[in-house]
Formats: sequence, structure tokens, C-alpha cells
Amino acid sequence: MARSLNLLIFTSLLLGFSAQADWNELPWVETSTLSPQKIDLIIDGRTVRTDIRAILHGDSDVYLRAVDMLSAGLPIDLDGQVQVDGYPFLPLRSINGYRISLSKGALTLVSTQATKPNSPQTPEFAPFQGPRKSIPLGSRDVDSVKLRLILNQQDAERELTLLQHLDRWLISRDDLLALELPLPELAPLVIDGTLYLEIDNLWPYKVAIDPQWSLLSIDTRARPNTEQAEETWVELQVNESQQPRLVKVFADDEQQFLLDETTFAESKLQTPEAQSSSPDLYAIDDLNNVIPVFDSKRQALALYARSDAFIPSELSGNEDYLVEPDFSQRGALLNYALFSSHTDEKDQVSGQFEMGAFWGRGFLSSQHLIRNITDDDRENIRLETNLRVDWPEKMRSLIIGDTLNEGGAWGRPTRFGGLRWGTNFSTQPGFITFPTQLITGESVVPSTVDIFIDNSRRASSSIEPGAFTINEVPTVTGAGEMRIVTRDLFGRESVVTRPFYASSQLLKPGLHDYSYELGVIRNNFTRESNDYATDFASGTHRYGFSHWYTGEVRAELSSEVNSIGTAATVVWPAVAEFNFALAGSRDADSLSGTLTSVGVRRQARQFSFGARGTWRSRHFQQLGTSPESELDAFESTGFASVGMGKYGGLSLSHIQRRKRNEADNEFATLQYSLSLPYNAHFSLSYLEPLDDVLERSASASISIPLGRSTSITSNARRQASTSRYRTQLRKNLPAGNGFGYQLAHEDGNSDRIEAGVNWRNPISHIQVQSSHLDTQTEYRTAVDGGVAFFGSRPYLTQRLNQSFALVEVPDLPDASIYRDNQLLARTNASGKAIVPGLRDYQRNRIRLGDTKLPLDIQVASLEQIAVPAYRQGVKIRFSIKKARWVGFRLLDNSGNPAPSGTQFLNPATGEKSQTGIAGQAYIESPPGDHEMQAWWQDTFCRFRLNVPAASEPLPDLGDITCL
Repeated sequence: MARSLNLLIFTSLLLGFSAQADWNELPWVETSTLSPQKIDLIIDGRTVRTDIRAILHGDSDVYLRAVDMLSAGLPIDLDGQVQVDGYPFLPLRSINGYRISLSKGALTLVSTQATKPNSPQTPEFAPFQGPRKSIPLGSRDVDSVKLRLILNQQDAERELTLLQHLDRWLISRDDLLALELPLPELAPLVIDGTLYLEIDNLWPYKVAIDPQWSLLSIDTRARPNTEQAEETWVELQVNESQQPRLVKVFADDEQQFLLDETTFAESKLQTPEAQSSSPDLYAIDDLNNVIPVFDSKRQALALYARSDAFIPSELSGNEDYLVEPDFSQRGALLNYALFSSHTDEKDQVSGQFEMGAFWGRGFLSSQHLIRNITDDDRENIRLETNLRVDWPEKMRSLIIGDTLNEGGAWGRPTRFGGLRWGTNFSTQPGFITFPTQLITGESVVPSTVDIFIDNSRRASSSIEPGAFTINEVPTVTGAGEMRIVTRDLFGRESVVTRPFYASSQLLKPGLHDYSYELGVIRNNFTRESNDYATDFASGTHRYGFSHWYTGEVRAELSSEVNSIGTAATVVWPAVAEFNFALAGSRDADSLSGTLTSVGVRRQARQFSFGARGTWRSRHFQQLGTSPESELDAFESTGFASVGMGKYGGLSLSHIQRRKRNEADNEFATLQYSLSLPYNAHFSLSYLEPLDDVLERSASASISIPLGRSTSITSNARRQASTSRYRTQLRKNLPAGNGFGYQLAHEDGNSDRIEAGVNWRNPISHIQVQSSHLDTQTEYRTAVDGGVAFFGSRPYLTQRLNQSFALVEVPDLPDASIYRDNQLLARTNASGKAIVPGLRDYQRNRIRLGDTKLPLDIQVASLEQIAVPAYRQGVKIRFSIKKARWVGFRLLDNSGNPAPSGTQFLNPATGEKSQTGIAGQAYIESPPGDHEMQAWWQDTFCRFRLNVPAASEPLPDLGDITCL
């Protein structure tokens, strides 16, 4: 009871002695008359406190701090209180019932009353039962944490034990008293017999705690005095990780530091919001998440910052997807493909041709098919003619002419002539359209983050201290597991694992994908040139509403049928994706119909499954179908597959089509595949008909590689009562130029023998095949190639189905040109070559082979990057110069070979080199007389080189003596 009364009185004391006077109104003692001392307090023969602060005023008055008197259990009388250095002190003469004596650093009090004063120890509390990881606090636990004390930004070289309860930090009353700090206003907590108080209540002092660095900072000083701050230099280091660097700071008389904005930025720290009275200077104290520690002996300032003190960083696992293609070239191309067949009964020759031109953002193309070229009844059919214009920076394209419309989730792609405008993500192939994984974290020191998808590392990023976000993490579609490994500068590692499900059918939140078409539907493609029929307009628009939901609307308008519908893709995280579609139509006879579709799909390494069903009412019609035709009333597909590791994989599929006026189709297929040693592969397949149309069948196949591109395959198939066996030996064409062949024999109801050879060269691709069936033999030949035009100059090349490059190596014939390390061309007599097969809107590495370059040729760079637009050509020029190299043997003035490694220099050209074994040396030098310098160890000499104007690439000048 007495102790509670004392605490209540002391709380009143800290609140400003409201019954007496405000702290600011307390009398002040003339400091010149004070004599502070450190003494021990002894009460009734027992040492209660050691090294407490006492103030001697004159010869007789002794003052003690109010907190020390209260902790010692002495009665407090507020009369006569004074304030010294901001602390309330009380005179001992106001204490009754004690004899007081002061001698040899000890203040002794002996009670003259029968009862003893209250003990500073709390009586009858449960004793502490040995060391524990946590200490009970009521019904909850608190953690005991040892922290290094930083007092006024100086290392106090002592540790304090604090307790952490939820978000509260508790410090023992004894530690506060030992630090001569005021006790907080709130009542203390009793934990296992010890008084603890919340350290956050040490107002107006600034308290900061950083458990990661095991630091407790208490600063009792006022804010920095910017008017007295002077410029100084300190060695600054952040979180013991950055290299210490010398920086300019400003410090006041109490060594409180202010930094400018540049220093904060260079340290990757956020600039404090509160600004000092001095422009462009900020006090470190204004950062609540940074603890400064100053070593005055070393003039070193160490900053210990939490992660939220740093400037947040945002990285991307797909940073380089944005490309800028080359739109500066103009040119044209011509593609051809000739086909011929010969049998005992008939010969036939056909051809397909394409003419194209490119300029700026556009590519214009026209394709034609000519049948029966050698006959009088040959046919010339125009296939497609269109102009495509791309805006890759916006990922949009415009097509004018023949093309296909976008079908969406429930429509049918329809060929038409007209306009098509919409998004085209293929103009930025690296752009990921579906939601990717977002990784967030934090670090207090530089770290490395490795991202593993299904145990395969997909990305690695170096991160600066602070909070970080990694966007666009490359993932695989379907279900998977992501493992994020963070390793900091000190080797500490943390691992976070989480499952995910990625679907390419989703769009990123906020991303639009649309296509709008207007034109005339084209019929009888490949049979008629200009069979255009029905006017129409259509549009499909998809939008990513969230990471798990993408919606779609589609409308089709024509004179024959109008339809409108919606669709959605929904992903259940880490489980599967679900697809829904609903549409309605109305034809010219005012007959209406509906379409409903529902699907589910899960794709994973071990187990995948999917199913989709579509129901159509009798009168449902859509663009691209004939009004007289009736669509299937119902169709469904389903599959399930199981991966069994080294035991192979098993899959089951089911397809059903329920027609209105024809027999239904339904069958199931079971397949098994197994990888064998040496990259061999075995598979089994079984088809079970569930209708009266198909027949039961089974097949088995084994493929054995015989090299990098050669394999032998054997297949056996049984259907109804018929068996067929086929064996094939095949060599595939290499990625560049080269040969391939195929030999096959098939045995069943009849024997069939096939043979063929392929040859791809820099200007064409030639295929020759022969097949013999019973008594009939057929020969087939196919030749295709292309011509590229830059200016008025034609260049023969392979068929140009993709973009291409004109490579120029001035006056260097027969130079090897590589695309992505594949040899594709050699320069002609003028040093030019066409490199086909470049990827549109992607970085293609074009390299000049250096193994056969002449010795006197120097190339500025052996590799260049080409980024062509859609089916356009680009120019690449390798800058070369002829270098004149000479060889000689350098001798010292005694006639001995100069030591190996002797440095020598041509001051006129700046060329520098060194000798090899036995003084042999080479240097690039133009013809003429050159004065050279050489040096080794402590020797320096000069010599002259007389380089002749000879035509040989590497003349030998013989022995040259150093003068």
C-alpha cells in the first residue's frame, strides 16, 4: 500500500507537481554554489543504492534526485524541491525520522522510528526460476532480448536486457535508474518480481530499437542547433555493408549530425520529411528507423538502418522485353516455290509465288498459286493481298486487305477482305500478357534473390537494401511451385516456397486485348481469286479485371446473322482455370439460338486434366457458317494425364460430337510414353470407338537416335483386321545449311518404299523424293528460294518467310556470317550476304566468323544486334580496316635476345606490345622509318624499325638491336 502511494506521488511529480507548480516554474539553484558527487546510500546498515547523484549546496544542505529517494523507499516531501539540469531534487533536511551523516562518499541514514521504511524490493513476488527463453506475463509470453546501448549516439559499451511483449518494449526500472533517466508516467508492470516500464514513454527523449542489429538508442539531447552546426568530414558506413566513404556532414556542439539530400541518396536512404531551419540539411534524428553511432576517436559515423529506411526498389524479371525495331530501310522481296510430280500416267508442275515490299512501318504482300503450269488449263489463283502496318511501341497493328478475323472464346476465325485493327502483342514478343508472380521482400544489406520454378532457376537479381519488389517473374503456365532464395552480404539465407497457377488465357489486370474487323467474307479460298460475299463487322474485346479474372465480349453483325456473347476465364489460385461462354444469335429469318460453353483445365507436372462442353440450340448461327448448315448440338472434349517419372507418362482423352442430321462421333484414346536410355523413346496408343463410325485401333512405336540429327523409327499399327508395319531412317536438316535424307519401308496390305533427300544451301532448298507402291512409282521434286532487293540490287537467298538482313563486310569475300551461332551465309565477291530467318521484333545476334579472317584485317566488333520489323530487311555493316603487322627479334646492346615480356612502344602511333620467347616480337606499324622505345627491369633503350611498303601481310624484319 505504501509503495503504491509512493508510485502515485512520483507519477504526480513527473506530471509536473500539479499541486505545487509547473516544472518550468520550479526554483533554480545557482549552479556556482553546487557541488555534485557520486555517493552510496546506506539505510539502517543496508546499502540500498550505489553511485547515486547527490548535490551539496553550501556546507550543510544535501539534495537527492526524487527518483532515487523514491526507489530507496524514503518518504517524499515536495516542500523545498528544486530543479537541476532538468531533474527534480529534494533536500534531505525535509526527511523526518532519520539521523543523517555524510562521510567518505557514503550517505548514511539511521531510522529513529520503530518501523522501517518501505523496502525498494517488491515483497512476496514469485522468484525467477532460472534462465528462460520467454517470461510469463499474465496469460501471455514475452521475449527477453539483449541490446547494445547507444546513448546520445555514442556506444555506451554496455548491454541491457529488454522484454518484448507484442509491439511493446519493456525496460526494468533498475536500468532506468542506473541510467539516471526519469521513470515513465504509466504504472510499472511486475514480471517475476521485477518492475518493468514501457520504454516508449521516455518522453521527451528519443528512443529507437533495432532488434536485427541488437541496438537500443536513447538520445536525451534537444534537436540539433543548426545555427551552430559546422562543416566537418566523417567516415560514413551504412549497415556495416557499404564501403566506408568520406563524406561532408554538419555537426553542432553536441555532435548531432545533419546530412544533405545528396548524402542520403548516395546511401540509398530516404530523405527525412522534417527539414531543419538550414536549407537542404536534414537531421539524422528525424529518421525513426535509423540508429546513428559516432566514434569520435576514428571520426566514423555508422548508420544502422531498418529496411523501411531505404529507398524502395522495383525490379523486373523481364526487364528487356521492349525493343525498338529498325524502320529505316526500304526494299522488296520475291519468294517462289515450285512443285513437280511424275507418274506413269501424268506429269504436273505447280508453283506458289509471293511479291512483297517494305518501307517504314509497313509491309505489302501479294501471294499467288499457279496450278498446272505446263498445261493449257493452268490456273492462276490469288491467295492473299494485304498491307500490314505496326506500332510496336503501342503493340497495335492495322491490316488492310485479306486476313482472318479474331474468333475469341466462342467465335470462328473467318477469312475476309477489309480492315482489321487491334492489339498485336507479337510486336513485343518479350511482353508477358498473363499475370505473373509478384515477389516482395526487404533486406537491410545488399542481397541476391534467386527464383526457382519447379526447381529450375528462372531469374536472379541483385537488390539494394530496403523494401524490394520484383515484377514479371518468368513462370511456366499451369500449376507449379516457386522457391525464392534470398542471400545477403553476410551469407545469411532465407527460403520462401509458395505454389502458383499461371494461365495464358488470363490478361494482366488493366490490360486490354481487342480486335475489330470490317469487310466482306471471302469464300472458296485457294480455289477462287475474288469470291467475296457477305458484308460484316465484328469485334472482340478482352480485359483483365484482376489476377484471377479476365472477361470478354464479342459481337458479329452481317446481313445473314447477328450474334453477341460474353466469356470469362477464372483461375482458382494454385488449383485450376475455369472457362465460361454464353452467346445468342438471330438470323435473317428471325430465328434465334444460344450457345453455352463450360470448361475446366489444370496443367501440372505430375497430374493434368481438363474438360470442356459446348451446347448449341437448333437455330444458333455464327459468322463463317452457312445458314443452311446446322452446327453440332453438343461437343465435348476431356483429358487426363499422369506423369510417373522414370516409369513414363499415361494419358486418357475423350471426344464426343452429337450432330443433328448425321451420326454421332464418340471415342476414347489411351496413350503411354516412356523415355529409354540413350534418348530413345517408346509409345503405345489405343483407340476405343464409342459409336458405329470408327474402328478400334492400336499402335506401338519406338524411336532410337543414331546421332545428333539421325534416328530410326519403327511403328506397328493394328486396325480392325488390318496390320501395318513401317520402318523409317531419317536424317533431319541442320539449323543452317546442309543435307538430310529419309528412307522408309511400309508393309501391310501392300508394300510401299519411300526415299528422299533434302539440300538446303544459301540460295534455295531442294527436295527430291520417290515412292513405290505395288507397281506404281512416283517422283516428286520441290524447289523454293527467294530474291531480296535493296535499292536496285537483287540478292539470291533462301525463301524469305521471316525478316532478313543484308550484311556488308567491305571487300572481304567468303566471310562466314552466323546468326545465333548458326552458319547461314558467306559473303560474295563484294563482301555482301543475305542472312534469312531473323525473328521479327527480337534481338538477333549477327556474328562475323573470325577463324578465317586474313591476318592483316582488324574488325571493330565481331558481333552486332539486328532488330527487324515484321518481314522487313535490315542492313548490318561490319567496319574493318587493314592492319600492317611486322615481326622482328629484339636484341639488347650486347647482342643477346631481350628478356621475355620486354615492353616496347611506337610513340608516333601509340601502338604498344611486348616480346615473347627469345626476343621475338610483333607490332602493327605502317610503312616507313619508326623510332621505337623499349624497357625491361632497370633498362631503357631505343631502336629503329624500317617497315617496307611490301605487299606481304606479315614481313619479318630480322634482328633489331637496341641502342
